Formats: sequence, structure tokens, C-alpha cells
Amino acid sequence: MSFTSVERKEVLSHCSEIDSLRALAMVAVVAMHSKLFPMGWAGVWLFFVISGYVVTLSIARNRDPANAAKGAAHFARQRVARILPPYFFYVLAGIAITLALSIHQPIEAVASLFGFYHNVAMLQGVGDFTRWPVGHLWTISVEMQFYLIYGLLAYFAPLAVTRGVLWSFIILAPLARLIVGTTMAGTDPESTAYLVYSAPGLHFDSFAMGCLFAMARLTVPLDRMLWPIVRLGCTALALYVAIYVSLNIFVRDREGLEIIRDVVSGILYGEGREVFLYTALGLGSLALLALTIARHPSVQFITGRPLLQWIGRLSYGGYIYHALCLNIAVVLIGGKWSGMADLSVPERGVVFCIGLAMTLAMAQLSWWFIEQPAAAAVRRFGKGGRAVATGATR
Repeated sequence: MSFTSVERKEVLSHCSEIDSLRALAMVAVVAMHSKLFPMGWAGVWLFFVISGYVVTLSIARNRDPANAAKGAAHFARQRVARILPPYFFYVLAGIAITLALSIHQPIEAVASLFGFYHNVAMLQGVGDFTRWPVGHLWTISVEMQFYLIYGLLAYFAPLAVTRGVLWSFIILAPLARLIVGTTMAGTDPESTAYLVYSAPGLHFDSFAMGCLFAMARLTVPLDRMLWPIVRLGCTALALYVAIYVSLNIFVRDREGLEIIRDVVSGILYGEGREVFLYTALGLGSLALLALTIARHPSVQFITGRPLLQWIGRLSYGGYIYHALCLNIAVVLIGGKWSGMADLSVPERGVVFCIGLAMTLAMAQLSWWFIEQPAAAAVRRFGKGGRAVATGATR
């Protein structure tokens, strides 16, 4: 079966259903931070896979083989316009508001947030702000670290080399997780699990899965890849769960609900959990992405919903602002900042609903007044950088 130019054009076009996946990932994270859905953190890995896929198609749309530097500059402008405006607005607002309350934030945390090594600072225990939640922003640093490497490869390295590096991420990231877990054996399991969870480079395999899938889609019809990817993702997740539930029963002597603890939530370290969980999660996310792009009925009844697609378009801003909104909701319900743990389950449900509503409202305002103007400015600059720089319009 040949791959036509019409099909390639369709691949490069925007897929609204992917926005629905982003919505589900964001809502899962909000539910986790509301202490209602312990495995909601997995939404971040779905974001990673989607990011690899979408950014690769963006590169394919805008790549100029005759001028790699121009293409790389365009890629950098796009990433800056998409990621930095709401991110820096949130961080600067936190610094300004807390400073007005006579709270001085640690210089190490500020530097890590602006330098995009916040995941490293969090691991060292110096990444938190006082009275302004920034702990969730470590994922933005991981994303920017990947984009720096991948952007240079995509524009300045041969395609075969870029593919080779992406495949090496898929192979080496689990190996790196094994080395970190083995090296840290005997230390605090929770600290080790967090190190594996957020250290630089240890989850580039999830991004790489999305990137390689996008590359394949540019030359191979989706119907030839869909079911092998779905079978691989479902098998990986099922095997992981079956193996570690069995280990909990037969090695850790657990019973009842305890047999699922530390499988998809809890301390995700020990007996190789840190190695295989994230690979299985990446493959499962890839399978979900493939089904979504194919508009398969098993997911289309959810991903085709306009409401979810709207939430997905706001999901990046929503992710940035959600921790603050939840803390405000906790104050409204419990009267205490960062007091989620003291609330009952019904109260957490109310916090989730209020926090999510506030998150979406803030994200919509951010979309209108921060993100869209920034994107428009980049488009104008791309059409005529010199004219825009001198104040002229085209």
C-alpha cells in the first residue's frame, strides 16, 4: 500500500481528538492532587507521548532542508511562544505576590525555574516556593530538556541519526532507571522512587515513542500500524500489572487491597518496578494515542466530545495554574493553605470541582490574554522579523 500526498497532508493537520486526550491527562493530574485518584500522575506520561508526537509533526510541517538554522530558529520561537508566556507569568506572579506579603522565595528555586532545571532542584530539596505551589513545574523542565536535544537533532542531524538517537532513548532510559535504582538500593525507597520519577533524561523514552510514531505516520498508513501498537501497549500494561500484583502476593505477602499498592501508585520502586512501569505506561499511552488518531469507536465516543476538546486546548495553562487553584479551594473548604490531607473524601471532591472550575477559568483567560497574543506575535515575527522589530506591520 502506497502512502499518498493527500494522506500525508491529513497526518500533518490538527487532530482535535488529541486535545481530548490532553484534557483527560490534565483532569487526572488535578484529581491526583485532590487526593482522589492516586494514579492520576500517569497523565503526565500521556502528555510526554503526545508532546513527542505533536512536536515531530510540527517540525515536519516547518522544516526547511535548505536552511537548517532558519528551521531551528522557527522551532525555538514556537516552543518559546507556547511554553514560556503562561509559565513565566505564573512564576513571576508568585514571586510578586509573595514578596508583597514579605515572603522572599529561595534564590535556588527561582534560578531553577528560570533555568529549566527545576526537576534537579526538587530532587535536591531546594525547588519549592513558600506559599506558592511550584512543585508540579518540574515536568516543564523535563520537557524543555528534551526539546533542546531533539530540536538540535531534528534540524542539524541526518534523519537516520535522529531516529537512532530516539531509539537509543527507548533502550537506554529503562537501563538508566535500573542503574539509578540499583545504585540507590538500601536508601530511603520513597526518595529513590522520586529520583527515578523526575531525574533528567530518565523518561525521554516516552517522548521518543511519540516522536517515532509521528515519523512512521509520515510514510506508513495508520491502519498498518494501529493494531500492532495497541496490542503491544495493552500487553505491556497487562504484563506489568500481573507481574507486580503477583510479587505483592507471593513475595511481599500482601492481602486484599494491599496487593495493588505500589503497582500503579505508592512507592514505585523495588523488584524492577522503576524500570518497567514507565515503559509500559509509555506504550499504553502510545496505544491510546493511536486509537484516538484513528478515531476508533472504542475511544471516539469520549475523544469526540467538544467539551473535552475545549478543555484540552486549555490544558497547558490548566496544568500550570491548577495547583494554585486547588490550594485556594482548600482554603475555601478547610480554611487552611495546603490542608488537603486534613479533608474528608467528600470535601476533597468539592475541592476538586471548585479547583477544576477555577483552573479552567484561569486557563481560558490565559489563552485569551497571554497565550494567543504570544502565538500571534511569533507568527508576525516569522513573516517579517525585521519589520515587526522596527514597529512596522505586514
